[in-house]
Parts: sequence; structure tokens; C-alpha cells
Amino acid sequence: KCKIIGRICMNHMMIDITNVPARLGDVVTLIGQDGKSSITADELATMAGTINYEILTSIKSSIKRIFIQS
Repeated sequence: KCKIIGRICMNHMMIDITNVPARLGDVVTLIGQDGKSSITADELATMAGTINYEILTSIKSSIKRIFIQS
């Protein structure tokens, strides 16, 4: 998990990947599971002081979604 730095602006956000061996094209998981790590809309809502519904409906339709059923 990485820390969000700066402000969320339009459909962009900046994260601190200083200690992450990341490269251009790597997958970033905003909500869901990646390997043994996961983050839910409920967790994000708690961090933001809101409810999970607001988290999910705040993601604009222009953001690409990839759904993977496990």
C-alpha cells in the first residue's frame, strides 16, 4: 500500500512509490485484491470518513475498470 501525496485532482492522483520496485505499465489496484494484499471500499471509506457507497459512486465513468472474478 502506498501513501497518496498531494491533492486528488480531476481523475488523477499521485502516490509515493519510493520503496516500491514499480515500472511503467505495472498494475495498480485501487479497490480489490492483488496477490495477498487487498483493500475494500469499506476500508477506503473509513480512511476518508465516509461510506463505501460514496467511494464507489465517486469513481467517474471515464475511469477504465477491469473486473476479475476469482
